[in-house]
Amino acid sequence: MSRRAWLVIGGAVVLVAAGLGAWTWSRAEPGGELRTGTYTATVRGTNVDGAPFEARGELVVSAPGQELPYKWCLKVGLPAGDPKPGAIWFGSHGACFGAGRVSPVITWRRSGAEHVLVPLNPPPSVRESLNSFYATSVPMAEANQPDGGAVRFRADGDTLTGTIDLTGVAMGNAKRGAYTATFTAYRS
Repeated sequence: MSRRAWLVIGGAVVLVAAGLGAWTWSRAEPGGELRTGTYTATVRGTNVDGAPFEARGELVVSAPGQELPYKWCLKVGLPAGDPKPGAIWFGSHGACFGAGRVSPVITWRRSGAEHVLVPLNPPPSVRESLNSFYATSVPMAEANQPDGGAVRFRADGDTLTGTIDLTGVAMGNAKRGAYTATFTAYRS
């Protein structure tokens, strides 16, 4: 074969390889991938009565979560049993906390590198989902069951950072409450 033929073949191979590389890159998910495991989580925010809080707990991410890409279980404090500022249980499945249904109690979508978890509205019964948050610093106030808002986060290696902005009705009365915080979680 002539030198020109080899150059044409070599050029074609380079173009095909570049095209495949660009196609593969364009199909890749943007941002870091979520890693399964146990994370140490810290939430920081302000209660509806204006009192700031900082609380620590655990986030367990496992894959896959029935109908969802992951099972997500955030547990900080005990909102319904020992209400303290910052307490929140927010899980993708009712069974995250040892009781409840195994099917999802949230919707999960991805927008670029951001994961967005939204509670079902209307929420499942407390018997089916123990998702709850403590919205105030008033002693003996009731926990709220989330029915609106979202948890948004990004993954960067073994670190997750995001926001929690949930609303819901207090268990036992119809008073609405809100939970607003930032969070950081580090995989152990």
